[in-house]
Amino acid sequence: MTIVLQGRREPLLVGFIEKHPIFVLISLFALLYLLSPIKAQRDNKDTTPARIQETRPRYEGSWRSDFDRGISVALAKNGVRDCGQYAYKRSSGGSEEYLVRCTSDRAHRKKESGELTNILFYQVWPNINSVVGPFHTEDGAG
Repeated sequence: MTIVLQGRREPLLVGFIEKHPIFVLISLFALLYLLSPIKAQRDNKDTTPARIQETRPRYEGSWRSDFDRGISVALAKNGVRDCGQYAYKRSSGGSEEYLVRCTSDRAHRKKESGELTNILFYQVWPNINSVVGPFHTEDGAG
């Protein structure tokens, strides 16, 4: 589509940019601002134990083993298969974050010692169906 401006034929986009340069610049900055958290979030997916311990949340109370629908849904939506039974602790920071201890029928090798275990840990945010893990130790996850 083209428009005619004072006898000239220009593409519609060029005419709009010439008429509204401030709007175009503000729109571009807004788009860059909105896209920057996506890159930052992608870059923060480093789940090495050293990285997690820097931002180590505390979990309160004893392990609860009653059924929690939100935790179960988050684990299922994130493809966590080795969690036949689980127990969980809530973050003491007031957020909807939980440390989940999964027990499975399969044995897993701990990274640190090489010994076999059937317990894995996950950090779970049921309100946004997000899961980080697995971790082989409770300290590695939280």
